[in-house]
Amino acid sequence: MKKNKIKKEFLHKLEFFYRNLGSIWSVEDFTNNRDVQSLLKDYLLVLEEKGIVEIIEGNKFKITNLPSSIMSCQSNSGTKE
Repeated sequence: MKKNKIKKEFLHKLEFFYRNLGSIWSVEDFTNNRDVQSLLKDYLLVLEEKGIVEIIEGNKFKITNLPSSIMSCQSNSGTKE
C-alpha cells in the first residue's frame, strides 16, 4: 500500500475513532504491520504540529481535534501535505 493512501486512511480512522470511540489510542490499535506502525509514528509528529493529536508517550497519543476540520482548512488555502 502506498504511503499517501495509508496516511489518508489513518486520518479517516482518526476521525471515526474520535467521533465514536474516544480520544486516546496507540499506533498498534490501527495496524499490526511494523512498517506501517513506523510510518504512522512519524506521521503523528506531523499531525501533532497541525494540532490534530498530542503524543502522550511512545506509541500512545490523544486525538485533540477532528482531522477534517484542520485538513479542510489547509486544502482551502492551497497548501498540501
